[in-house]
Amino acid sequence: MDGVVMDPRLKTLMVKFQQGIQRHPEVIQELQKAGGQGPLPYDKRLGLTQGEYSELLALMNKREMRSVSTGSADVSVTNEKGIIRFAAQGKLAILNDIWLDLPHNEVHAGSRTLPFIEAVNVTDAQNAFGSAWFGYKWELAEPKDLDISKYDMRDLSNLNASMYKVVVGKIATTGQTLVQIKGMEIKNGVRTVSYEIPLFFQ
Repeated sequence: MDGVVMDPRLKTLMVKFQQGIQRHPEVIQELQKAGGQGPLPYDKRLGLTQGEYSELLALMNKREMRSVSTGSADVSVTNEKGIIRFAAQGKLAILNDIWLDLPHNEVHAGSRTLPFIEAVNVTDAQNAFGSAWFGYKWELAEPKDLDISKYDMRDLSNLNASMYKVVVGKIATTGQTLVQIKGMEIKNGVRTVSYEIPLFFQ
């Protein structure tokens, strides 16, 4: 099993940023409307000084996060005529509900069918894995046209959304197989499902 370690300074700035957003939830909508493409323009309501905000953007652009091992676990993988299934226990039991249907190029997460979205080709090592890697992504988001900027950030009680994503890839430097699984559901503004599992197979 693996996790991601964030640069300590980036983590500190992110906490201050999140606290600012919590105090002034309206600021994101206002800045998104005013700023257009690219990063949000600076506003003191973001909870940071202008210098800290510039530092935050620079650190985020550097992507100073690294994947680190948090332990190991036994995961059984079977492939029958292009149907790939996982079997695991404990914290990884969620894998039992996920299977890849290669003949139809889709992934199943419980009762949901995730369509193929794109091939991923990361050519540099400036990422959480510290290596170039390539792979494939399947994703299902409901509703498809969700625009969070249309919601009142102070009252999300009418927000209902879900997003499931699976990425399978190969790490160039180690030859390991990467499987990333993410699931999120929000019902009436409350997050009812939330998990992100990065796995590396030898």
